[in-house]
Amino acid sequence: MSLSTKIHALRAGDITARLDAGALRSICFQNTEVLRGIYFLVRDTNWGTYPTTIKNLKVTKRKSSFEVRYVASVSDQTQKLTYKIFIKCDANGTLCMTAKGLPKTDFKTNRTGFVVLHPLKGMIGKKVTVLHTDGNISHKIFPKPISPGQPIFDIRKLTHQVLPGVSADIEMQGDKFEMEDQRNWMDASYKTYVHSLLDQWPYILKSKTIFEQSVTLTLKSPKFLKSKPKIDQSISIHLRKARFKLPQLSVLDQPIEGAGVICQLDGRDPEISKKAKQISEFNAAVKLEIILPAIKSADAELLDISKLINFQPKSIVITHAHDLKSFQPGQARPWGPTYEEMAAAARKYFPGALIGGGVLTNFTELNRKPVPKGVFDFVTHSLCPTVHATDDVSVMQTLETLPSIFATVRSMVGKTKYHIGPSAISTRYNPYGEALTPNPKNIRKCLAGIDPREQTQFFAGWTLGLIAAATVAKIVDLCVGSKLSHKGSMTPTAKLLKNLVQFSGATTLEVSNSAPQRLAALAIVKDNGVNLWLANLSNEKIVVQIHNGHQAVIKMTFKAYAIQQILI
Repeated sequence: MSLSTKIHALRAGDITARLDAGALRSICFQNTEVLRGIYFLVRDTNWGTYPTTIKNLKVTKRKSSFEVRYVASVSDQTQKLTYKIFIKCDANGTLCMTAKGLPKTDFKTNRTGFVVLHPLKGMIGKKVTVLHTDGNISHKIFPKPISPGQPIFDIRKLTHQVLPGVSADIEMQGDKFEMEDQRNWMDASYKTYVHSLLDQWPYILKSKTIFEQSVTLTLKSPKFLKSKPKIDQSISIHLRKARFKLPQLSVLDQPIEGAGVICQLDGRDPEISKKAKQISEFNAAVKLEIILPAIKSADAELLDISKLINFQPKSIVITHAHDLKSFQPGQARPWGPTYEEMAAAARKYFPGALIGGGVLTNFTELNRKPVPKGVFDFVTHSLCPTVHATDDVSVMQTLETLPSIFATVRSMVGKTKYHIGPSAISTRYNPYGEALTPNPKNIRKCLAGIDPREQTQFFAGWTLGLIAAATVAKIVDLCVGSKLSHKGSMTPTAKLLKNLVQFSGATTLEVSNSAPQRLAALAIVKDNGVNLWLANLSNEKIVVQIHNGHQAVIKMTFKAYAIQQILI
């Protein structure tokens, strides 16, 4: 059978978890999340994740324990791998997930094995003790500013506090592990993963050679806590004072009345002249991205491109081809013009435009190649929530990372204006492989150029969450980078943008939200009232109580992924 979509609720005493598509998610102790997830994955040589087939799934639930067994396989036209998973958890505080794999052929992979996800809430900036593979111990912290490289290498076991008097040991066997700050890629977690990026990749798992790995979580406490935190199922929002401005809203390669249009000219494109002519026909103010081939100087290459442009762009984002790819911190890069050289050339040939720099790819790459302060009029990067995972829960959780991303960039650029480039669920560029992941069936896939949810209410809710977070972070301009029509009709996201674009630059209220992981809220001041937008970010019904000063409380119920506009 194919990968099961049924979610199993699991419990062993005070330990709870969910089994979702073969992965353990939201592993909690007395309602406090200890681990966001443990799962076994197989990545191809472009860092795409193989679709997995599961067979013989058996879930055994007892009063004080649970067990899970299944057999999984991944394959393509040239190689195949099968593996067995066994999960066991007891009420005494021990959970173990083991894997035994058998490649049917030589199997080339960038990563095959366990990944452990640590939640952000309660972890950011906290201490962690590390047992290394050589037996040495070191003391680290879960980074607060987003770490551009791996904060912890060569891990055998991690120990940290979960609650006062309760600690967690996470021990990993079968290979060495290391940690990366997944907020770089919008994942709402720190990730401890198998096989070091300092070692060679891709690597080969030998045909018919068995390998084993395991992850063991042990919760330690002098005595288990007697009082358990209560969970309030309702969500409360309070509208505060006016504090922020809604960003200017833009779209990619397609006009919406009142919105800016971001277009691109790539100096490597043999049809760049034709593209320049097409761009000049847009009525809206064009915000132009220019990619230099990085063969000659920035001045020489930009001179050639400027001769093709017979219109005045509102702004220019200038970058070069090599910066579309990913490089590890400290890794040698191919030659390319510097930020300073590109900024100078852009100002020379486009004196009337705002000049921006940064990257057209993910925040990760900007974090690894920071923009010096004072070089550009604005700094930009894009966002993509499907670099590592494509399930609905993980995609919505990426909104939790935005405050950290925005704060890290702000510390980098100071008072320079901050833009967010074309961002969507789908991937615009794959900095980690040769190309985007092929997706002819338009399904949920990592690093793919299309995603079926961009035509649905799901993406509209994610977009509202992005706009709300960008507003609080004082982002000046934000571009939504997906197609806004489907089969001749406007998508829910297009309808949302059409309504919001009229408020670009408008004043918004501060919103206190008791459950930002389940509800997005944006309150725009309009005349003498408030235009309040709310989006359910979950696949479950939620109840929301709206508090607006001394007025009566408004209570509303929202279906899964529903969006509602309310005039107060």
